[in-house]
Amino acid sequence: MQLSINGDVSDLPMSADLIAEKVRLLADGGDFFLVLAKDEMTYIQTSGSAESGFVLEYQDGSIEEHYSCSNAPLTVDQIVEALQRYFTNHDRWKSEFSWAKEDLGSSTAQANVGRATILSVLGLAVAGIVIWWFLSAT
Repeated sequence: MQLSINGDVSDLPMSADLIAEKVRLLADGGDFFLVLAKDEMTYIQTSGSAESGFVLEYQDGSIEEHYSCSNAPLTVDQIVEALQRYFTNHDRWKSEFSWAKEDLGSSTAQANVGRATILSVLGLAVAGIVIWWFLSAT
């Protein structure tokens, strides 16, 4: 599993403690985005700040299986817990929130989403994942 923060791939060994440390550190510093990826198309991501709260999304293998959390804004503790459970393959993170399927496959749907945060996080997440993919292949 790979951790990417603001597009930069972490080279530190992954652990639940590292996830908590990075989220809490970044949350205190303002807006950020973080992606925890199993592979190029399977990941969980978050964006926000401690002040304004966080959004949470996940994708399960393809853009047709992209979901956003309907419970937003979320707290730092909720984000840490969800990411740690995702990291440990504990599916409870899914059942603790309500999810809305996003239609990222059509340009019309993307234009209608109306949440710039989701689109910017997705774009930066993809860039981070592509960089990670490239670096891990070399």
